[in-house]
Amino acid sequence: MAQLFLPDLLYADGVVLSDMGVLVGEDGRIRSLATQEQAGGAEVVRLPGRALLPGLANAHSHSFQRLFRGRAEDRRDPRSPCHPVDPRRG
Repeated sequence: MAQLFLPDLLYADGVVLSDMGVLVGEDGRIRSLATQEQAGGAEVVRLPGRALLPGLANAHSHSFQRLFRGRAEDRRDPRSPCHPVDPRRG
């Protein structure tokens, strides 16, 4: 069954809209932007107090750091705040 995600605010095409939601098909893909009336028999998922930016994906990742894990634990960087500083040396 299709779902209509209905937030308080929806940002699309450079405009902030209200009373508009994102219609998502059974396959999880965005089908269209629609009002509740336009969505037909879709299940309505209300998102009160929320803004929705359809199509925005969080691509932020630190997966590259897995390559370096375990390779530098035995090295010490004197510039590091974790490196103990000898107060006599400044």
